[in-house]
Amino acid sequence: MNRKKIVTEEMPRIDIYYIMSNIKGIMMLLIVMFHCVSPVINSTRFSYIGEASLPLLIAISLLAMVMLSAVPSFVLITGYGSKDVESCGKDAFGHYFIPYIVLTLLLAVEYSFVNGVFYVDVFEPLMQLWFLMAMYIWMITLRDVSSIKFAVPLSILLSLVSGMVANGDVFKFTFGVSSFFSLSYVFTFLPFLIIGTRITGATLSRVRNSGAAWTAAAAALMLAIAVGLGCTFYFSDKYSLFDITSIRGNGNYLTYFGGESGFSSYAEVNIYGALLRVLMILFVFALAFVMFRFIPNKRVPLLTRVGEASMTVFCLHIFFLVPIASLIKADLLIQLSISIPVSVAVCWLLSCRKINKAFMRAVFWVSEAITVKKEKT
Repeated sequence: MNRKKIVTEEMPRIDIYYIMSNIKGIMMLLIVMFHCVSPVINSTRFSYIGEASLPLLIAISLLAMVMLSAVPSFVLITGYGSKDVESCGKDAFGHYFIPYIVLTLLLAVEYSFVNGVFYVDVFEPLMQLWFLMAMYIWMITLRDVSSIKFAVPLSILLSLVSGMVANGDVFKFTFGVSSFFSLSYVFTFLPFLIIGTRITGATLSRVRNSGAAWTAAAAALMLAIAVGLGCTFYFSDKYSLFDITSIRGNGNYLTYFGGESGFSSYAEVNIYGALLRVLMILFVFALAFVMFRFIPNKRVPLLTRVGEASMTVFCLHIFFLVPIASLIKADLLIQLSISIPVSVAVCWLLSCRKINKAFMRAVFWVSEAITVKKEKT
């Protein structure tokens, strides 16, 4: 009886706050680390593991899945914090769209200095700025989308289908679901956002107090997916690991979530693309279960700080990584050894109280100014 009361009782808000902040901190560190390391790894196209052993392929698959789970896990937490769907769209224009425009212009200027090419297309977000565009679309539509009957299964179906039809050239579409307005990202991560809004404090309490069997099952599922992918790369004549986000399939590329035509694109459009995304969704929720089960419910140095400043870190870290990526020219192992501590240092710097406060103050100032102007008109 006591056990049932503990499990179903909602957790204290302060405990949830610290757990969520620490998870966001871990995810943000992984995101920045991935963005810092992926150009280095992907430049090799993993050519050196053409004859890799099965254990190595399984380890790489597990690493890739964990790193690629960072963004959907972050979106899941964002959904949990967006339960007030009625007011989500109120400040979306000032909080997300205006910062997106400003940062797009600044990033284009920086990119022109580094690469000698000035390019701006507000309809196709540069690099990681897709997140601001996606947040804007999610927030202004969340109230209507959440009210749809069977919103969760329909959003999952949309996520799977959008991956299968992302390559418009295959179907001769005049408009493909790719990077335009971040639609491929929007559709891919929509299930995580919707499910996040459905999670309650009682649900989190049950996860936190779940037994060892449930935790072992979640961990086993993650390992099974990694083993399955590793075995596919090792034994299959059709698929092989191409880089940290892509799988080569008979000359085409079947990606986890990445691809040249958009984050959720599958250049090889078939049922295997949808199956891969199903595995990714299962992996993300299994990882989220394990993390919430064990992450401390108290302030943790660096993690809590980065989690609390996650919006600032996400928006600004690319301004550091663009010049850093162009400057690091060395052996692969040296580049990796430099990239990892650099990404941690970038997170530490951008999560400083003064930087985070200044950035968020600017965002809220713009949002408030727009809101006042709308009310006057």
